[in-house]
Amino acid sequence: MQDMLDQAAADTGVTADELAWLRVATAAKLMELAGYRPYEIAHSDCDFIARAVDSDAIRLSPENRAEIAKMRAATAARLLRSGLVRSAMILGKTNHLPQTLLRAATGRLYWTKHPG
Repeated sequence: MQDMLDQAAADTGVTADELAWLRVATAAKLMELAGYRPYEIAHSDCDFIARAVDSDAIRLSPENRAEIAKMRAATAARLLRSGLVRSAMILGKTNHLPQTLLRAATGRLYWTKHPG
């Protein structure tokens, strides 16, 4: 994912600040889409999301950072409930772990997937 964004940025002249915003927006969109679509994000997507949010979300407003933190915890909880522990732990890092475990235990996920 990062390689695609870097290439698109180079091709279009996107600035470093715009690229940072694009990484976070892409990470949020991946979590959102995987939340209600009948597929799950790949382990490499979890790596991308964690890196993007950890490095670039600081530029966002506190409200947006809080929303992305909720999405991240909910995504990690959903992965954990699906048995994808390694991927879940990438997103549910230490400062998100309590919220992730609570969401996983109670089923309070951001979105509920329904079998297609």
